[in-house]
Amino acid sequence: MNFKRLFYITFILLLTILFAIASFVVIVDPYQQYRKSDMFVGSQRLENPGVAMHHDYDAVIVGSSMAMNHYPSQIDSLFGWSTINLTTMGGTDYDYCLLFPHIINQGKARHFIWGIDFFSFSLPHTIFLSETYLYDNSLWNDYPYWLSYTSLENAINKTRNHKPVSRDSLYHFSSPVGQEYLLKYYHRDNNAKYFKKDDFSRMTQRFDAMFDKLMPLMADVDLYIYFPPYSILEFKMFYDYGHWQQIQDCKRHMIERMLQYPNIKLYDFQKEIYICDLDEFMDLRHHSHDYNKRIIEGMAKDHCRVSHEGYIQDLQVLDSLVVNFI
Repeated sequence: MNFKRLFYITFILLLTILFAIASFVVIVDPYQQYRKSDMFVGSQRLENPGVAMHHDYDAVIVGSSMAMNHYPSQIDSLFGWSTINLTTMGGTDYDYCLLFPHIINQGKARHFIWGIDFFSFSLPHTIFLSETYLYDNSLWNDYPYWLSYTSLENAINKTRNHKPVSRDSLYHFSSPVGQEYLLKYYHRDNNAKYFKKDDFSRMTQRFDAMFDKLMPLMADVDLYIYFPPYSILEFKMFYDYGHWQQIQDCKRHMIERMLQYPNIKLYDFQKEIYICDLDEFMDLRHHSHDYNKRIIEGMAKDHCRVSHEGYIQDLQVLDSLVVNFI
């Protein structure tokens, strides 16, 4: 067999293998880019774009892992919506600037419940990178989806796992809850390395850049935005390692900006009744499922609503709790 013929055979064989891989990925469609499925691979940054396109809803849950454990059925029963979970673990401003316009462009979402976190504006964008080609309607740049090892692996895993996932359990996670578990993480993470990846100096600028980009697109959307309850030990570590003033300044700035918009209802669950109950936390930041339910109930009853008249006092109360916590 001469070299030329061997080259052509190898080339055709390679094309055949690539075509077979691409066809398998497209047919299984692990990220739901082309069709709706009730089976999920569990990777939000890869799945959320397709889920937003092909599922039916008029309300979305967005935010980080602090918002992942909300129950859409509870929201629907209290508000009369049809809700889906589009949260992003470790979500940053970079993620939201990709995801939110994509959701709006689908023309379905009329209501957002958004848990907003300080670390979304302090973590580097490079920690998590979304596949930006999944957020457009073009087929011509989908070849990374068809031919990547990750897509193939997820497609294989999806064919092996035929268990449908309900909206109520989508992206939920569970860990033991209680003071003993919280203290374990506190003793492990109570050091400067805990905040090593964070840059607290540009939080307000990053928030403003994101907000200025997103709000013109979301003028017709009802936004229920809330500050989630981290444990008092998390806040104490902000204070002990010199970041508390930056957190306070950023939170005040965020509140003052968000209160300017009539379509935003802003809630603050960083209250003593939540943050000081150490038995309701999995670790320094993540709270119990019961807190998820209480947060939604609170918003439905308009509890913990941030107002022009009361937010300064609320910030002062939180500051006093943190500074005086032993």
